[in-house]
Amino acid sequence: DPTLTQYNYHVIGSGNTHQDFIDHCVNHGINREKPCRQKDQIYAFDAMFTASPDFWQHDQNSPHGWNQNQIDGFVAWVQEFLNKEFPGQCISLEVHVDETSPHIHAMLVPTIQRENKKTGEKEHVISYKDVLGGSKFQMSDMQNSYHDHVKHLGLERGTVGSKAKHQKPGQYYSKQAAEE
Repeated sequence: DPTLTQYNYHVIGSGNTHQDFIDHCVNHGINREKPCRQKDQIYAFDAMFTASPDFWQHDQNSPHGWNQNQIDGFVAWVQEFLNKEFPGQCISLEVHVDETSPHIHAMLVPTIQRENKKTGEKEHVISYKDVLGGSKFQMSDMQNSYHDHVKHLGLERGTVGSKAKHQKPGQYYSKQAAEE
């Protein structure tokens, strides 16, 4: 709902992801001109956190229609999870309340500290492979860890190994209308 976009907000970051990335590099001593060793390396990734629409409570007194206390609690749990699993790597955390379910977009820069093989000194480097890309099971393991972190909220883990594909909103609504 474009009329609700004005109520989306940042918890972490300035709203300028490029500048937040540069600031992260500077703060960690990473060369911002060449932050990765290879040209095709992943600099950052977006993680989305949400729950099914029936989880979220409505509040007619809220300008966006959702229970803000529930959203705030969910944001706190997501931040706690990110601080545990990806310490110091979240450069942006944005809450969206303009769709069918409130959700969070977190932009993470997969930064690790390791020893420089030439100098022997410790350095920070961006390494998606070390953080998330080491095996085909690593993403599933992270989703399991996230579920363990929030299951006390009554949330269930999505189907492990699901072959479900993301649909663009227009496709979804067209399919819904055809079925009705």
